[in-house]
Amino acid sequence: MRLLRIMATLCLAIMLAVPVFALDYRGAKCSGEQTSDQKIYGANCLLTGVLIITDGTNSAKVVVKDSTTATGTVVAEFTVAGSSYFGGGTWEVPVEMHSGIYCDVTGTGASYVVYFIPLP
Repeated sequence: MRLLRIMATLCLAIMLAVPVFALDYRGAKCSGEQTSDQKIYGANCLLTGVLIITDGTNSAKVVVKDSTTATGTVVAEFTVAGSSYFGGGTWEVPVEMHSGIYCDVTGTGASYVVYFIPLP
């Protein structure tokens, strides 16, 4: 299971490499693996990708909001089948988040990683 998580993270990092390096910013940030609803970042930024990891049995769903609280504007929603182990999405052109990033996660054993670029 740990190897699958490492492989999933590496796959997403490779997919994100082109858009991230094509931008003239100081670099991307990663939320680290999260397992609960929470504020990921509290300021203006560019959302570049979301990796969702399942427990291998149960599906997982992550809702990304342009906010620092659970009541923000929904920007993206991803659902990954449990048997897929991982999934999510990336954007060739990052999505500007004006207020910050907040994520809601549902699913037994679900976790997620958010990739973003802070703006000055």
